[in-house]
Amino acid sequence: MAKIVLYSYLGLSVFIWFSSLGYTLLLRFIVFFKPKSVQSTPGWPNIAVVIPVLNEEDLAIRKLCDIQDSNYPKNKMKIYFVDGGSVDKTLEVLQNENFQEENIKLICVKDICGKTDQVMYMLHNIEEEIIIFTDVDSILDPNCISELVKSLMNESQTSIVGAAVRPKSNLLEERIHWYFLNHIWWLEGEVFSCSGLSGVCYAVSRKNLLTLDKNAKAEDIHLGLEAGSRGFPVKLVAEAKAVEVRVPQTIAEFYRFRRRRGSSYLNELLRFNHKPYPPIRWHCARLIRIFQFLVVPWVTICCITLGGLLLMTSYWPLAVLIPSVFIVTAILQIYFFFNRTKNNPGIWRLLFAMCRYVALILITLISLKMFPSRMGPVGGKI
Repeated sequence: MAKIVLYSYLGLSVFIWFSSLGYTLLLRFIVFFKPKSVQSTPGWPNIAVVIPVLNEEDLAIRKLCDIQDSNYPKNKMKIYFVDGGSVDKTLEVLQNENFQEENIKLICVKDICGKTDQVMYMLHNIEEEIIIFTDVDSILDPNCISELVKSLMNESQTSIVGAAVRPKSNLLEERIHWYFLNHIWWLEGEVFSCSGLSGVCYAVSRKNLLTLDKNAKAEDIHLGLEAGSRGFPVKLVAEAKAVEVRVPQTIAEFYRFRRRRGSSYLNELLRFNHKPYPPIRWHCARLIRIFQFLVVPWVTICCITLGGLLLMTSYWPLAVLIPSVFIVTAILQIYFFFNRTKNNPGIWRLLFAMCRYVALILITLISLKMFPSRMGPVGGKI
């Protein structure tokens, strides 16, 4: 019986490794041997920067200043604030400001149900060649918009590019989460030309006009799936950086936030109606993510249970060694990343944060489909 538990434990451990860390290592190996494309500085096109707002009187002007601090040519950029029915002083604040500048427009859309409607309206009602969508609670690096536009111009077939997101949080679990998310999205964009992206900031090319399902719970994920299913590459631009402000600051907030966003993500993956004959690479990227969401967590629970049983046998060192290999491998990646930042928390804090992060993500993934109503944007609230 002990040997059956041992072999089952080893088999599931190998399976989990290839589904997580092994998967990213394989993608990185492919990217290493992929020919590097030559990037050039294009002639800057006219672009639209769209900022959906809803009851954002405290952040609207700060966001306007944020966009105006961009190094993108000001005479090539129009800024659109799209109000979805604010009942606070958002409209008053913006009206006092936006009429002072010809390139700033305020648009009020009636019968709005959420951010998806705001994005869909702007996709079909402005003429600029490239549209930048960015959340009002984000802060963009000065070169963020330029890097997104440059990527779209250098790769004519690419439909959507997203920015790499950094959370404005001291919670290590949140910072670790965004490190892994940016990393995997960048790798999948390079290998499959189909990556995820965040609504914090992304750019859409109008040459490949996309549609949005009005029932979409996560417009960013839906647009990425739509573009990929049509054969248009979707990528993350590592050089384009954006900071998300309203992010979890505590463990409880982290769980609620990730459960809501994870449910939205899974909802789009499962219910998306793709066009006939999407590329094989798109099917691969989508099925891998569904598999990681729905299968790997339960396999991990089974593996942990077997590890607990193994602790009561003579094979107990393996039940300690194998989890240590997972944690150490992940910690090394995270440590070198944080070592390049100004705020390096140290190896031991990272170790404990990494263990908590794995446990929280596992609980979150298992509970996603138990709360189908707790998904979709909620005005930026946690």
